[in-house]
Amino acid sequence: MNRHKYFASITKEALEDMLNDCVSRYPEEACGMLGGIYESESRSWIVQSAIPIANVHPTPGTAFAFDPASWIKHYFGMTNNRQQFAGIYHSHPSAPPVPSVKDETGFAFSQPELNYWIISFPSDPRAGRSHNLPLVQPYRFADNAFYPVPLIIA
Repeated sequence: MNRHKYFASITKEALEDMLNDCVSRYPEEACGMLGGIYESESRSWIVQSAIPIANVHPTPGTAFAFDPASWIKHYFGMTNNRQQFAGIYHSHPSAPPVPSVKDETGFAFSQPELNYWIISFPSDPRAGRSHNLPLVQPYRFADNAFYPVPLIIA
């Protein structure tokens, strides 16, 4: 895969929504879905919405699992609002924004165009963002591996 021709773009509003969700659920992992528009020429997404989904994993401090009912509700709500499913996000409250072994083995989507975003905080984000800027890294999944892609804030 030529990973350098891809990028991930997100609106300021969607980025803020995603970060606010991750901060509000700290120290547990936050997770959600991304909605947007697919740009076929660049084969990249413009993410326009970040929708929080309940994390029902038995150990939410170190892993995530989407609540199925919430997933279905928001997925169909997104498509009814003429947005496309662009990917997912989740946080690593105490680890860098790099896919873990659990992330790699648990990724169940086969569409290589989808975004996979990881948000990480070097320390407790509730202390204020001016002291603790989040680390945000989007990835693209292809050939059974995650590839980091450049982030553009639209």
